[in-house]
Amino acid sequence: MAWTIRQHSKGAIDRAGAALAKAENPAEIGNAYLAVINNWRACHAYPLHAVKMTLRQRAKIVSHHALIAQRLKRLPSIAIKLKHNPAMKLSQMQDIGGCRAIMPSMKELRKLIAAYETSKSKNPRTGRPVQHDYDDYLLNPKPDGYRSYLSLAKTKSAFEINNIKKGM
Repeated sequence: MAWTIRQHSKGAIDRAGAALAKAENPAEIGNAYLAVINNWRACHAYPLHAVKMTLRQRAKIVSHHALIAQRLKRLPSIAIKLKHNPAMKLSQMQDIGGCRAIMPSMKELRKLIAAYETSKSKNPRTGRPVQHDYDDYLLNPKPDGYRSYLSLAKTKSAFEINNIKKGM
């Protein structure tokens, strides 16, 4: 399977995101901006797949009843987030892609969290360690009641990694 590579500069991605944030309706931004945003979303498919496979493997070790799901953020959701966060640039949005494990109990969820906190994840393309930031909304729920434990993996897109290897 061929994975999508980034075809546009981060400046072009941010301009497309700004146009999306200003539009009343995402369909109003034009095909050129839509193509840029859709390419940017698609670039996250490979890293998302890699994260999902690792999550599935670790969650199933803890409980064979674990449910795993993944998604790329939809265009209307991207527009809403950019409108609510005017200083945010599309190229810096942390949750273009995401996956989750739904565990049968808090005990099993805590075991899965511990597996991540003690792991030494590596980027499958570079072999370098992947850094994680954690937000514990189980202990400190958001005001709207959202409860979760988020692990934000810091990695580069496939396009950037390929260019680093080629010396660009």
